[in-house]
Amino acid sequence: NEISKSIKGYSQFGNIFELILFILSTIAMLSVFSITMNERKREFGVLAILGATNFQKAGIVLIEILIICISGTILGIATSYIILFNFDDYIRIKLHLPYLRPDFITMLVNVVKCLVISTISVLISSCYSILQIVKEDVYNQVKEGE
Repeated sequence: NEISKSIKGYSQFGNIFELILFILSTIAMLSVFSITMNERKREFGVLAILGATNFQKAGIVLIEILIICISGTILGIATSYIILFNFDDYIRIKLHLPYLRPDFITMLVNVVKCLVISTISVLISSCYSILQIVKEDVYNQVKEGE
């Protein structure tokens, strides 16, 4: 069946594309978080001088990163579904598929999948930044921030 072959081809392409995007986004976030934490060294040094423990500093970073991750993921999901529903007919005709719009349960599963994947990616990429802040000496953090 031509439609079955078409769907399998797009599905395989989608899986490979998803893996590549996961790896690239994790690397990109690792770079962004590392640069951001380097810029905030003095802030974390001052927090340590005021009595913040390494666990508290790591918690601050982790909460900030998770807030950005979840809000960005929700915004991305909303944008993609708006585009999908507005261009549903055009995409269906170009891909030669008889029906493209998924049911509510499938959409909900995809939303949860996106949230889980993005959260895992962010947690992996934030580990280096958190270790960077926690392991550095307070004196160096304050001095490098000047």
